Amino acid sequence: MKKLRIISASLAVMISVSACSCGLKKDKDTSLSKKESSDVVKEKSEVKKSERKTPPTEYVPADMDEIRKHANQLLDDYEISENDEQIKEDIDVLLYDLDLLNDSLSYITVDYYLDWNNEKTEEKYDNCYEDFYAVYEIISYVFTVCSLSEEYGNLFEEFVTDDMVEYYSDMNMETVEAYAREDYQFMDIYLDDYYEMAYSDDLNDDEKNLLCAKIYLDILENYDTDTFYQQYSRDYTPEEITELCDVIRSEIIPVYNQLFESLYDFDELDDIIDSPVYFENPFEEILKYSSELSPDIEKSAKKILNENLYTIASGYDCYDGSFTVDMPAQNNALVYMYDDESFQSFLTAVHEFGHFHASFYDDITTFKQTNNLDIAEIQSQGLEFLFMQFYDDIYGKQSDAMKIIKTATMLESVISGFLIGEFEYKVLENRDEMSPKDVLECYDEIMGDLGEGLPFYYVTHIFEQPAYYISYGTSALASFEIFENPDKALELYENIAKIPCNSNEYQFKSALEKCGFSDVLNEEYIKNLAENIKKFSEEITG
Repeated sequence: MKKLRIISASLAVMISVSACSCGLKKDKDTSLSKKESSDVVKEKSEVKKSERKTPPTEYVPADMDEIRKHANQLLDDYEISENDEQIKEDIDVLLYDLDLLNDSLSYITVDYYLDWNNEKTEEKYDNCYEDFYAVYEIISYVFTVCSLSEEYGNLFEEFVTDDMVEYYSDMNMETVEAYAREDYQFMDIYLDDYYEMAYSDDLNDDEKNLLCAKIYLDILENYDTDTFYQQYSRDYTPEEITELCDVIRSEIIPVYNQLFESLYDFDELDDIIDSPVYFENPFEEILKYSSELSPDIEKSAKKILNENLYTIASGYDCYDGSFTVDMPAQNNALVYMYDDESFQSFLTAVHEFGHFHASFYDDITTFKQTNNLDIAEIQSQGLEFLFMQFYDDIYGKQSDAMKIIKTATMLESVISGFLIGEFEYKVLENRDEMSPKDVLECYDEIMGDLGEGLPFYYVTHIFEQPAYYISYGTSALASFEIFENPDKALELYENIAKIPCNSNEYQFKSALEKCGFSDVLNEEYIKNLAENIKKFSEEITG
């Protein structure tokens, strides 16, 4: 799951606008307007474009003095008339600065998650993350200043919004950086508190739930109902999701229960749990079948192996989730996969490989990235369904049961995605009147039986990235179209894999239409899906 997409551009803007009420007092520029060149005559800058640094192959701290120098160079150059080419070079240098820092952050993220309790590595991670956030804000500020130039404003149209102009008005670069760092530390405190509670050995589940519910209410103070979904570039609303939740309950949950019950009829179930089919390096197994899918998928499978772009983690000290992070300066990606040596291990590898493969169709520079998780998750979940055609060969006598398990777990993504989506929005709507106990009662009421195996404090996404979780539900609905149409499955998958999930060119519904998928956010589609899964289950179980 691509849950650590670092800080997307839209997320960074959203946090900066909503949380920058700190009391820093600095001297401020009185205008964002370009200064009149008639007052001071300057010759064109002789500063040439900085040589591009080689992207890091490991964590490298940000050279903040160099980045500030680049930002000030742009502010100097935009005051000089007929200086278009130099300004374009200045823009490219700053964009590349952020890409380099993104790459470095990707490396330290993997290092940190491999050694979850290492305080020195955590400090490096926090420092790099804070620098990344600060650099993003510095670039936003200088681009905004320059966008108000009559001569050069057109060079910045793709980078600057009206909200940015309003926010950065009457600021200077020093103030912007100070606000950014204080904002980051403000948010980081909440997450540190959350992880301290959630991973404590001294608290039981009830105590963890209550303490984390209080933290959750604090986190939601930085969000509002009007913009809750905007950070993820969605073309559907929380109200639409809430309306469809009743259909999920009436149509999908009964089918899920039926699939789950049918597993007990398989003699192989005990073997799947106690002696699962296991691959020490699942990416080698992915390569084995990738050539039967397409040359492009095979190329990605060779790349991840040949360039060692994956980390397989295990043990108590490691983060026990999985993710894929981009490295835009290298047009590359890194996969972190936690391996619990269960039947889920290979499925997890396929899921993350789906993100890895799709990343090579997405060359959006970090600063311009949006966060379209609904598309990103189809690119991973869809590949999981595409690999189901190889289950007989991969799993042997466990194949039929594994097909049921894969289908059931994907239905669980639909159910949990929609129910948690409904929960998050309901709490946001009523947060001012809710106590931590009210939050937990709301969670239990909406989640029902599913909540028994998914304690509130365990859902890290709602603390790290509120409004994220619904993407698992919507994308799983769309991915089921690959499951239902074996003749078109590869075409559908390759179409959606080529949609950049970090671009705002397409959103969820428009991407589905572009790629030949159905409109999945409607009652008819969900009812038909439920019927087709029933038939699939009956064919396998007899």
